[in-house]
Amino acid sequence: MFGISNQLLAACGLIVCTTMLIRMNRKKYALFTAIPGVFMAGITFWAGYLQVVDIYLPKGQLLLASLAILAMLLMLLVFIGTFRKWYQLFITQTIFIDQNGESVKVLVDR
Repeated sequence: MFGISNQLLAACGLIVCTTMLIRMNRKKYALFTAIPGVFMAGITFWAGYLQVVDIYLPKGQLLLASLAILAMLLMLLVFIGTFRKWYQLFITQTIFIDQNGESVKVLVDR
């Protein structure tokens, strides 16, 4: 259970960093975080599925199985929302200048 949550958190960090890079109009650097993040997420979801099916459920550890499934579902929601944001950022052509003088696709409200 700890391994699933730890790896999903690391993948989530990479995915969020990718979103920041795309928002800051630095698409060429975004691949350096997007590829490992998506790969880590896929492998971790697969490992979590195998852990639930092969270890938790056969041993009757329903609490651990339900917590692992809940963690994976919540992270899946985060990833889906992030991928939707990526799509919105990729189709956005408008460039803004933020308060630091950098060109960005979307201004962040404080």
